[in-house]
Amino acid sequence: MKNELLRHFLATIDYRFQKSIGNRSEMYGESSFGKGSRTPIEIIHHMTSVLHFALENTGNGDNKKQGDLQNLENGISQFRIVLADLDRIFSEQKIDLSLSKKLLQGPLSDVLTHIGQLAMMSRQFAKPIKGENYFAANIITE
Repeated sequence: MKNELLRHFLATIDYRFQKSIGNRSEMYGESSFGKGSRTPIEIIHHMTSVLHFALENTGNGDNKKQGDLQNLENGISQFRIVLADLDRIFSEQKIDLSLSKKLLQGPLSDVLTHIGQLAMMSRQFAKPIKGENYFAANIITE
């Protein structure tokens, strides 16, 4: 399978993203820790931009504009679409080791960091996420 590790990392991102936002309250998207901190909507918008950057670095970027920043559901949908686009590219195109390392250390790790922020905000402002042993999680690369 092409780029198996990169694709598994994307599946892990999707799994943790779904878990971090899955038990949210109605007001979750607008929650903030205060002046200068991002809301979940803004974090998800940034994460989508970061994935667009990853796509561009594979030679498959586009200039699609992101939708309404005020709509959490739209932001979630856009994020998952770009994540799926990146997975499709990884499944079709061989990514060399040097670029793979840069994608992991840069945009993909950045997205995972922001998922941690979303999970923390879920705990603080919405509903806590049920603990899980991620080592044993059934994460499947399709």
